[in-house]
Amino acid sequence: MKMSVSPFLLTLLVLPSLWAKTTFEDHVLPIFEEHCLSCHNPDKKKGGLDLSSYPSTLAGGSSGNTLVVNDSAASLLHQVTVHQTEPVMPPEGDRIPPAQAKLLRLWIDGGVLEHSGSQARKQKTSALLSDFTLPVLDEAPPAHLPIGLSRAPVVTTSRSNTVADLESSPHAPLLAVTGQRQILLYHTETLELLAIFPFLKGEGGNPQSLSFHPSGKYLTAAGGIAGKRGYAETFDVTSGKVLMTLGHEFDSVLAAALHPSMEHLALGGPSKSLKIWDTRTGEETLRLKKHPDWITALRFSADGELLASADRNRGIQIWDGEDFSEFAHLDGHTGPVTSIQWRPDGKVLASSSDDSHLILWDVSQSKPIKKQKAHDAGVLDLAWHPGGYLVSSGRDRKVKFWKGNLTFRQELPIFDEEVTRLAFSYKGQRVFLADWHGRIHVWSVDPFKKVGMISSNP
Repeated sequence: MKMSVSPFLLTLLVLPSLWAKTTFEDHVLPIFEEHCLSCHNPDKKKGGLDLSSYPSTLAGGSSGNTLVVNDSAASLLHQVTVHQTEPVMPPEGDRIPPAQAKLLRLWIDGGVLEHSGSQARKQKTSALLSDFTLPVLDEAPPAHLPIGLSRAPVVTTSRSNTVADLESSPHAPLLAVTGQRQILLYHTETLELLAIFPFLKGEGGNPQSLSFHPSGKYLTAAGGIAGKRGYAETFDVTSGKVLMTLGHEFDSVLAAALHPSMEHLALGGPSKSLKIWDTRTGEETLRLKKHPDWITALRFSADGELLASADRNRGIQIWDGEDFSEFAHLDGHTGPVTSIQWRPDGKVLASSSDDSHLILWDVSQSKPIKKQKAHDAGVLDLAWHPGGYLVSSGRDRKVKFWKGNLTFRQELPIFDEEVTRLAFSYKGQRVFLADWHGRIHVWSVDPFKKVGMISSNP
């Protein structure tokens, strides 16, 4: 009598000896044939993914590479098969058996061998993703904090608005938070409210964007009244004095960035034009039209050599920070860009999008270094820790921490509401998480522990 052994039992029998010889042909393709090929084949590439052959599996799908060689935990293929992230595979029913999931992990971690005679592959990584250390300064920069300023609210309402932006000072325990017609300044260690700056004298609408000057001495806030007018104000943090008010838009300003030299101010919003203002003359000097949709984010690199701009279509433009000529166009997202942030050393740009992905960019080569699916239904914000790792938040109400190469590191307990904005304290010891209702959750980073709450409605 001929005996037959089920694929599942065969997997269990051979599993102990497979670490060095787990191959696509012998072990992985049978799993795909059993669970995946009805949707992921040459005739029906769901998500642009074909798993019927070794080359097409390595090629990935429409969301990018599904494999990170030698790192199964960071591989989308592993994440979806164990139902760690959406879309789960198989889409209906239970996840694949644990023994088969382990085979996939062994195959990825063992170098994705095609057959028993293949050489193990090694993940190619950009030198830009290697660990970096910020330079140690001979003398620490001054810590600019508000001194003896008013904490009287411009407006107090029965409920808070969603926080449009929050930013941490680069050299002081100071957090700036957008409120209703005002900017709130909190001490990041004591959580004490230190000052309230009226935005446009409390009469010009709501602030939408905040950014500290690299010195930490100045804070630029931009916003206005939708469909009517918009401006940007720059404050002296210590005295609260308004140094300049620029813009005169016919809609609210959504993004602003002050050049480190303080000679130029960049503004963006619903006009779709990037506008450059000369702070010495108070005149608009350039109007750049490269974005097909509203400009939602602007960031100068720390040295001022480059300016990054992003829109709610999917575009990211890089401009020369001196003459504002076009430097690069970054094409990789498939949905609105929600945030762009330069790494603290200025060598890598990170972006997030409603397409659910984070991307790290080599701006000099105009190409992505690493693309990672991060949050189902979209990423809302991201922030760099001073030590070079990241935090992100998404519409899935999750907050995740990532290593500098976008390998998953840590996840906080799921929140009741979407976390819309993120910021680390200047030394990276705390992270501030603003939710949809305007509440700001304060967590210590090492260890991860909730330590308090602050409000955007004083």
